[in-house]
Amino acid sequence: MTAAHGDARAARERLHAAPRRELTITLTSLFCGLLLAAGWAVREEFYLTPERGLGYAFGILGLSCLVALLGYSVRKRSPGLTETGNVLSWFRVHMVLGIVGPTAILFHANFQLGSINSSVALWSMLLVAGSGYMGRFLYARVHRGLFGERRALAQLKRDAEEGFGVIERIAEIVPSLADDLDAHERWVFDRAPGLVAGVARFFTVGVRSRALKRRCITALRGSGREDLWFLENALENQLSIGVRVAQFGAWERLFSLWHAIHLPLAFLLFGAAAVHVLAVHLF
Repeated sequence: MTAAHGDARAARERLHAAPRRELTITLTSLFCGLLLAAGWAVREEFYLTPERGLGYAFGILGLSCLVALLGYSVRKRSPGLTETGNVLSWFRVHMVLGIVGPTAILFHANFQLGSINSSVALWSMLLVAGSGYMGRFLYARVHRGLFGERRALAQLKRDAEEGFGVIERIAEIVPSLADDLDAHERWVFDRAPGLVAGVARFFTVGVRSRALKRRCITALRGSGREDLWFLENALENQLSIGVRVAQFGAWERLFSLWHAIHLPLAFLLFGAAAVHVLAVHLF
Protein backbone atom coordinates (compact mmCIF):
# COMPACT_ATOMS: atom_id res chain seq x y z
CA MET A 1 0.00 0.00 0.00
CA THR A 2 1.39 3.40 -1.00
CA ALA A 3 1.55 6.36 1.37
CA ALA A 4 -1.09 8.15 -0.72
CA HIS A 5 -3.46 5.20 -0.44
CA GLY A 6 -2.85 5.05 3.30
CA ASP A 7 -3.59 8.75 3.70
CA ALA A 8 -6.77 8.42 1.62
CA ARG A 9 -7.97 5.51 3.70
CA ALA A 10 -7.26 7.37 6.95
CA ALA A 11 -9.17 10.36 5.61
CA ARG A 12 -12.19 8.20 4.76
CA GLU A 13 -12.16 6.66 8.21
CA ARG A 14 -12.00 10.08 9.85
CA LEU A 15 -14.88 11.20 7.65
CA HIS A 16 -17.14 8.29 8.55
CA ALA A 17 -16.12 7.75 12.15
CA ALA A 18 -18.08 9.34 14.95
CA PRO A 19 -16.28 11.96 17.01
CA ARG A 20 -14.24 10.34 19.73
CA ARG A 21 -15.18 10.80 23.34
CA GLU A 22 -14.15 14.35 24.11
CA LEU A 23 -12.59 15.25 27.47
CA THR A 24 -14.06 18.76 27.25
CA ILE A 25 -17.59 17.41 26.84
CA THR A 26 -17.11 14.87 29.61
CA LEU A 27 -15.76 17.47 32.04
CA THR A 28 -18.50 19.94 31.10
CA SER A 29 -21.15 17.28 31.70
CA LEU A 30 -19.63 16.37 35.06
CA PHE A 31 -19.31 20.00 36.19
CA CYS A 32 -22.84 20.90 35.13
CA GLY A 33 -24.16 17.72 36.74
CA LEU A 34 -22.59 18.72 40.06
CA LEU A 35 -24.02 22.24 39.73
CA LEU A 36 -27.48 20.86 39.03
CA ALA A 37 -27.30 18.54 42.03
CA ALA A 38 -26.30 21.46 44.27
CA GLY A 39 -29.00 23.73 42.81
CA TRP A 40 -31.67 21.07 43.22
CA ALA A 41 -30.70 20.59 46.87
CA VAL A 42 -31.30 24.28 47.71
CA ARG A 43 -34.18 25.02 45.34
CA GLU A 44 -36.61 25.54 48.23
CA GLU A 45 -34.44 28.38 49.57
CA PHE A 46 -35.33 30.55 46.54
CA TYR A 47 -31.89 32.09 46.21
CA LEU A 48 -32.69 32.66 42.52
CA THR A 49 -35.77 34.18 40.94
CA PRO A 50 -36.43 34.32 37.18
CA GLU A 51 -37.45 37.99 37.19
CA ARG A 52 -34.31 39.66 38.52
CA GLY A 53 -30.69 39.40 39.52
CA LEU A 54 -28.65 36.28 38.92
CA GLY A 55 -31.71 34.21 38.04
CA TYR A 56 -32.56 36.62 35.21
CA ALA A 57 -28.92 36.56 34.05
CA PHE A 58 -29.05 32.76 33.90
CA GLY A 59 -32.06 33.07 31.60
CA ILE A 60 -30.16 35.35 29.23
CA LEU A 61 -27.13 33.03 29.30
CA GLY A 62 -29.24 29.95 28.64
CA LEU A 63 -31.16 31.52 25.77
CA SER A 64 -27.92 32.81 24.24
CA CYS A 65 -26.45 29.30 24.35
CA LEU A 66 -29.56 27.82 22.73
CA VAL A 67 -29.47 30.39 19.91
CA ALA A 68 -25.73 29.80 19.42
CA LEU A 69 -26.48 26.10 18.95
CA LEU A 70 -27.76 26.97 15.49
CA GLY A 71 -24.20 27.84 14.44
CA TYR A 72 -23.35 24.15 14.08
CA SER A 73 -26.28 23.53 11.73
CA VAL A 74 -25.32 26.55 9.63
CA ARG A 75 -21.67 25.47 9.44
CA LYS A 76 -22.55 21.86 8.61
CA ARG A 77 -24.75 22.93 5.70
CA SER A 78 -22.40 25.64 4.41
CA PRO A 79 -19.20 24.21 2.87
CA GLY A 80 -18.15 27.74 1.99
CA LEU A 81 -17.59 28.60 5.66
CA THR A 82 -14.42 26.51 5.98
CA GLU A 83 -12.50 29.52 7.28
CA THR A 84 -14.67 29.53 10.40
CA GLY A 85 -13.33 26.13 11.50
CA ASN A 86 -13.98 22.49 10.71
CA VAL A 87 -17.32 20.78 11.38
CA LEU A 88 -15.91 18.66 14.20
CA SER A 89 -14.83 21.76 16.13
CA TRP A 90 -18.29 23.25 15.67
CA PHE A 91 -19.78 19.97 16.87
CA ARG A 92 -17.74 20.16 20.07
CA VAL A 93 -18.97 23.69 20.68
CA HIS A 94 -22.52 22.56 19.86
CA MET A 95 -22.32 19.81 22.49
CA VAL A 96 -20.88 22.11 25.16
CA LEU A 97 -23.57 24.74 24.50
CA GLY A 98 -26.19 22.00 24.59
CA ILE A 99 -25.06 21.18 28.14
CA VAL A 100 -24.44 24.67 29.48
CA GLY A 101 -27.63 26.20 28.01
CA PRO A 102 -30.16 23.82 29.65
CA THR A 103 -28.19 24.00 32.91
CA ALA A 104 -28.47 27.80 32.95
CA ILE A 105 -32.20 27.64 32.09
CA LEU A 106 -32.87 25.24 34.96
CA PHE A 107 -31.18 27.64 37.36
CA HIS A 108 -33.16 30.49 35.78
CA ALA A 109 -36.37 28.58 36.53
CA ASN A 110 -35.07 27.52 39.98
CA PHE A 111 -36.01 23.93 39.00
CA GLN A 112 -39.71 24.77 39.16
CA LEU A 113 -42.55 25.13 36.70
CA GLY A 114 -44.15 28.53 36.38
CA SER A 115 -46.80 29.83 34.00
CA ILE A 116 -48.09 27.77 31.10
CA ASN A 117 -45.80 29.39 28.52
CA SER A 118 -42.71 29.07 30.73
CA SER A 119 -43.56 25.44 31.50
CA VAL A 120 -43.93 24.66 27.78
CA ALA A 121 -40.59 26.36 27.07
CA LEU A 122 -38.88 24.45 29.89
CA TRP A 123 -40.23 21.05 28.86
CA SER A 124 -39.40 21.76 25.21
CA MET A 125 -35.82 22.54 26.21
CA LEU A 126 -35.54 19.36 28.27
CA LEU A 127 -36.91 17.31 25.36
CA VAL A 128 -34.40 18.81 22.93
CA ALA A 129 -31.52 18.34 25.37
CA GLY A 130 -32.47 14.71 25.96
CA SER A 131 -32.89 14.21 22.23
CA GLY A 132 -29.41 15.63 21.67
CA TYR A 133 -27.84 13.11 24.05
CA MET A 134 -29.78 10.30 22.38
CA GLY A 135 -28.63 11.49 18.95
CA ARG A 136 -24.99 11.44 19.97
CA PHE A 137 -25.41 7.91 21.33
CA LEU A 138 -27.04 6.68 18.12
CA TYR A 139 -24.49 8.49 15.93
CA ALA A 140 -21.65 6.79 17.74
CA ARG A 141 -23.35 3.39 17.45
CA VAL A 142 -23.85 3.82 13.72
CA HIS A 143 -20.63 5.38 12.49
CA ARG A 144 -17.96 3.97 14.78
CA GLY A 145 -18.79 0.40 13.86
CA LEU A 146 -20.77 0.43 10.65
CA PHE A 147 -18.01 1.77 8.41
CA GLY A 148 -15.58 -0.93 9.53
CA GLU A 149 -18.15 -3.71 9.23
CA ARG A 150 -19.12 -2.60 5.74
CA ARG A 151 -15.48 -2.75 4.71
CA ALA A 152 -15.33 -6.31 6.05
CA LEU A 153 -18.55 -7.12 4.19
CA ALA A 154 -17.13 -5.67 0.97
CA GLN A 155 -14.08 -7.93 1.35
CA LEU A 156 -16.35 -10.96 1.81
CA LYS A 157 -18.19 -10.07 -1.38
CA ARG A 158 -14.91 -9.70 -3.27
CA ASP A 159 -13.82 -13.12 -1.99
CA ALA A 160 -17.10 -14.63 -3.17
CA GLU A 161 -16.70 -13.08 -6.63
CA GLU A 162 -13.20 -14.55 -6.84
CA GLY A 163 -14.40 -18.00 -5.82
CA PHE A 164 -13.10 -17.90 -2.23
CA GLY A 165 -16.39 -17.20 -0.43
CA VAL A 166 -17.00 -19.57 2.47
CA ILE A 167 -20.77 -19.67 1.83
CA GLU A 168 -20.20 -20.79 -1.73
CA ARG A 169 -17.69 -23.44 -0.65
CA ILE A 170 -20.05 -24.87 1.96
CA ALA A 171 -22.90 -24.90 -0.56
CA GLU A 172 -20.70 -26.91 -2.95
CA ILE A 173 -19.84 -29.42 -0.24
CA VAL A 174 -23.39 -29.71 1.15
CA PRO A 175 -25.81 -28.71 -1.65
CA SER A 176 -28.84 -29.20 0.61
CA LEU A 177 -27.74 -26.10 2.59
CA ALA A 178 -27.41 -23.85 -0.46
CA ASP A 179 -30.94 -22.42 -0.31
CA ASP A 180 -30.80 -21.83 3.45
CA LEU A 181 -27.43 -20.11 3.20
CA ASP A 182 -28.55 -17.93 0.32
CA ALA A 183 -31.83 -16.96 2.03
CA HIS A 184 -30.04 -16.13 5.28
CA GLU A 185 -27.46 -13.98 3.50
CA ARG A 186 -30.13 -12.03 1.63
CA TRP A 187 -32.15 -11.54 4.84
CA VAL A 188 -29.16 -10.34 6.85
CA PHE A 189 -27.83 -7.88 4.29
CA ASP A 190 -31.17 -6.53 3.10
CA ARG A 191 -30.87 -2.71 3.38
CA ALA A 192 -34.57 -2.01 2.88
CA PRO A 193 -36.64 -3.60 5.67
CA GLY A 194 -39.23 -1.47 7.41
CA LEU A 195 -38.59 -0.05 10.84
CA VAL A 196 -40.45 -2.84 12.65
CA ALA A 197 -38.80 -5.54 10.51
CA GLY A 198 -35.39 -3.94 11.08
CA VAL A 199 -35.83 -3.87 14.85
CA ALA A 200 -37.11 -7.48 14.82
CA ARG A 201 -34.05 -8.49 12.82
CA PHE A 202 -31.83 -6.74 15.37
CA PHE A 203 -33.08 -9.07 18.12
CA THR A 204 -33.36 -12.30 16.09
CA VAL A 205 -30.35 -12.23 13.76
CA GLY A 206 -28.01 -13.69 16.40
CA VAL A 207 -30.31 -16.62 17.18
CA ARG A 208 -30.91 -17.40 13.52
CA SER A 209 -27.20 -17.17 12.70
CA ARG A 210 -26.26 -19.56 15.52
CA ALA A 211 -28.95 -22.03 14.41
CA LEU A 212 -27.68 -21.93 10.82
CA LYS A 213 -24.10 -22.36 12.02
CA ARG A 214 -25.03 -25.50 13.97
CA ARG A 215 -26.77 -27.00 10.93
CA CYS A 216 -23.79 -26.24 8.71
CA ILE A 217 -21.23 -27.67 11.12
CA THR A 218 -23.28 -30.84 11.63
CA ALA A 219 -23.54 -31.34 7.88
CA LEU A 220 -19.85 -30.54 7.28
CA ARG A 221 -18.69 -32.99 9.93
CA GLY A 222 -20.52 -35.72 8.08
CA SER A 223 -18.76 -34.88 4.82
CA GLY A 224 -15.32 -36.09 5.86
CA ARG A 225 -13.56 -32.89 4.83
CA GLU A 226 -10.01 -32.41 6.06
CA ASP A 227 -10.22 -28.60 6.09
CA LEU A 228 -13.22 -28.63 8.39
CA TRP A 229 -11.57 -26.40 11.01
CA PHE A 230 -10.91 -23.71 8.38
CA LEU A 231 -14.46 -23.78 7.07
CA GLU A 232 -15.92 -23.63 10.59
CA ASN A 233 -13.79 -20.62 11.54
CA ALA A 234 -14.52 -18.86 8.25
CA LEU A 235 -18.24 -19.54 8.60
CA GLU A 236 -18.28 -18.22 12.16
CA ASN A 237 -16.45 -15.08 11.04
CA GLN A 238 -18.83 -14.40 8.17
CA LEU A 239 -21.95 -15.02 10.24
CA SER A 240 -20.59 -12.74 12.99
CA ILE A 241 -20.01 -9.96 10.47
CA GLY A 242 -23.54 -10.46 9.19
CA VAL A 243 -24.95 -10.15 12.71
CA ARG A 244 -23.06 -6.93 13.35
CA VAL A 245 -23.98 -5.38 10.00
CA ALA A 246 -27.67 -6.23 10.53
CA GLN A 247 -27.63 -4.75 14.03
CA PHE A 248 -25.77 -1.63 12.90
CA GLY A 249 -28.38 -1.28 10.20
CA ALA A 250 -31.05 -1.11 12.91
CA TRP A 251 -29.08 1.60 14.71
CA GLU A 252 -28.85 3.43 11.39
CA ARG A 253 -32.61 3.39 10.99
CA LEU A 254 -33.13 4.59 14.55
CA PHE A 255 -30.65 7.41 13.87
CA SER A 256 -32.61 8.41 10.76
CA LEU A 257 -35.82 8.37 12.81
CA TRP A 258 -34.15 10.50 15.50
CA HIS A 259 -33.04 12.98 12.85
CA ALA A 260 -36.64 13.33 11.66
CA ILE A 261 -37.85 14.00 15.22
CA HIS A 262 -35.05 16.23 16.53
CA LEU A 263 -35.58 19.09 14.08
CA PRO A 264 -39.31 19.57 14.86
CA LEU A 265 -38.45 19.47 18.56
CA ALA A 266 -35.90 22.23 17.99
CA PHE A 267 -38.53 24.35 16.19
CA LEU A 268 -40.89 23.72 19.10
CA LEU A 269 -38.21 24.85 21.54
CA PHE A 270 -37.43 28.13 19.78
CA GLY A 271 -41.10 28.87 19.25
CA ALA A 272 -41.88 28.27 22.92
CA ALA A 273 -38.83 30.31 23.99
CA ALA A 274 -39.90 33.23 21.80
CA VAL A 275 -43.43 33.17 23.21
CA HIS A 276 -42.03 32.99 26.76
CA VAL A 277 -39.67 35.97 26.25
CA LEU A 278 -42.39 38.09 24.65
CA ALA A 279 -44.92 37.19 27.33
CA VAL A 280 -42.50 38.09 30.13
CA HIS A 281 -41.42 41.44 28.70
CA LEU A 282 -44.62 42.67 27.07
CA PHE A 283 -47.32 41.61 29.51
